[in-house]
Amino acid sequence: MMKAPTTPGSLLAAIAAMMQTQTRHGKDGNTDGYIKVSLFCGGRGSASLIQEFTNSQKVHLSLIVNGYDDGLSTGELRDLVPNMLGPSDFRKNLSRLLDLHSNEQYTLQQVLEYRFPKDFSAVDIRAFEEYVDNPDAQHWLPSPLDTLFGEMQVSARKAVLKRIKRFLAYKREHEQSLNYSDCSLGNLVFAGAYLESDNFNISVRNLASDFGSFSELINVTKGENRILVALKTDGELLARESEIVGAQSKTPIAKLFLLEKGLDDNDKKALADMNFDQKVEFLSARNCEVTISPDADRALRNSDVIIFGPGTQHSSLLPSYFTKGLAEAIHENTAATKVFIANLDEDADIQGLTVSDLIDKALELMGDPDGTKGLINYVLCDSAGASRKAGILPGKASGETYKGAKIITGAFESSTKPGTHNGYSVVRKVLELHELDRNKTTNLSSLEIYIDLRNRSQALEAVLQEFSDLPWTEQFNNVQLRVNRLPEKDAKLPSYASIARSDYKGSFTEVDALLNWLAHSNSEYLVTLTGDGQYRLADILIGIQVLKLGSFGVLYGSRNQSRRQFNSSLDSAYEHWLLRSIGWSGAFIFSAFFSLMSRHIFSDPFTGFRIYRRSKFDEKFIEALRKRGYVPPSTVTRLMLKHRIEIAEIPVKYRTFRGFTRPGWRIWRGLRNLLGIIY
Repeated sequence: MMKAPTTPGSLLAAIAAMMQTQTRHGKDGNTDGYIKVSLFCGGRGSASLIQEFTNSQKVHLSLIVNGYDDGLSTGELRDLVPNMLGPSDFRKNLSRLLDLHSNEQYTLQQVLEYRFPKDFSAVDIRAFEEYVDNPDAQHWLPSPLDTLFGEMQVSARKAVLKRIKRFLAYKREHEQSLNYSDCSLGNLVFAGAYLESDNFNISVRNLASDFGSFSELINVTKGENRILVALKTDGELLARESEIVGAQSKTPIAKLFLLEKGLDDNDKKALADMNFDQKVEFLSARNCEVTISPDADRALRNSDVIIFGPGTQHSSLLPSYFTKGLAEAIHENTAATKVFIANLDEDADIQGLTVSDLIDKALELMGDPDGTKGLINYVLCDSAGASRKAGILPGKASGETYKGAKIITGAFESSTKPGTHNGYSVVRKVLELHELDRNKTTNLSSLEIYIDLRNRSQALEAVLQEFSDLPWTEQFNNVQLRVNRLPEKDAKLPSYASIARSDYKGSFTEVDALLNWLAHSNSEYLVTLTGDGQYRLADILIGIQVLKLGSFGVLYGSRNQSRRQFNSSLDSAYEHWLLRSIGWSGAFIFSAFFSLMSRHIFSDPFTGFRIYRRSKFDEKFIEALRKRGYVPPSTVTRLMLKHRIEIAEIPVKYRTFRGFTRPGWRIWRGLRNLLGIIY
């Protein structure tokens, strides 16, 4: 991982930037500029990863889940509602995708995860069903349901009750009974949503949308109803998913099958008299393939990162991998970083299996047993794995490869919750690997700095000195300094650095530099430093960190970081008291007007310190900017906001010099910027 400056200012800058977040991704479907992550997961194994990804402002997350679970109340619901897949893992993941910092969303999660007690009486059942049928009437509800429904947001409560009411109507219509004991209330919501649309995938999508999820929850298949069956190497049959995840012998599972109908007593009796090969033949004849859903196909093909998550392998994960079309979608996305995250401990279904065994199984199910198609690039193993029963890759050390995948070891276990992954450590490593992969194929490790010294050629010496002294190589392979109207000068620079000249005229040369960079450069970052004062180049390193940490496409450096600095700059810029008063009031008036017009608050909207990140710009914005041509920076800002490019703002050092500031130029530039907001 690249080192970053560890000054107190960098921490303050990061905090300030996070406070300036302008929008949140996901709900409107716009994922431009975000790192798109697809995570194969089940109901619990990836919980810490999901939490960390959803906390990240730069990630758009898609959870890819299968619906083969059929244990306890889930199995009973699948029997009650023919052709419905198991909703449990979808419910658990939807609960994790809610914003638990909101009281309403927290209450919604409690409702979805509420399990009816084992002593839920007939009186309790009648009271609950009467409330669902007519929630506006006066009802008694058993605790804590009375509190939970009372505290729910009105729209969420209506969405929940609507689906439960639909399920209860179906139950009565078909004269079915339901054992409420230990049944998840959220599963009833999913059952009702399925009955409402008669399409499992649509029902999942509708619930995620109704409940305000910022991430996508996707069924891996088109929704074909299947029963998961496993066969062990000694011929033992596990006839349903609940048996695969439950207590069992240490004999490894050899084969997985997806059946249209569960095995009845006659089937089990016939299988009992067969040898292993005959059982494989019998079950293979009944195996019914499933096809990747359009949503899963889209997510995988467009992902920047694809993660094969930890969890119960033979129920939650491996069955997803032999979905028809899935391997092709992963294989054809050659740009994605593809990471297999090893389990920390043995679950019942993987007793005695090593990480390499699980990789072998995953690749085999995806039709790539030799690992030649690039379906897995990296394998993350906890460094304490050697002392675990699950083990690490036998005979392989960190940095070596196994079937084309590089082995990465590290401290990936939570120190406070043994047996679970440290979400921060895992996600940080995954995003670091993604950044390294991008650097291999693009020029992300290149930086351009454009400076307009405004005829202050004597300042060039100080600029070159600071430029040469800063640790650019900690973040970049090469850096170019471009100076507008650079005078002839011999400059000794480090091998990674270069200096170039431009010849832009007018009041807004930084816009010319931006347009030229978009048209002719392939570097990831552009810095423009303009105006009649001096910025510190060191603040660029802090700003780059903020852009890398967040989902921001642009960073502005606010010159108003302290009262002393603000007043000092005004004193240097305006020697006459009247001009100084105009400058003082103008700074506040322009900021207030900009906020009113753009509906976004910046402390210094007309700053000359700006950092742009190319990968956050889509073609629509670039084309719109090209059409506008030579415009004030305020117009550029307005266009960025219109195209949903997030802008961060941090305090930076800035000073002006007596004798080098023209008040008339400053006022004219400010008025032009002001007009640029309107037109």
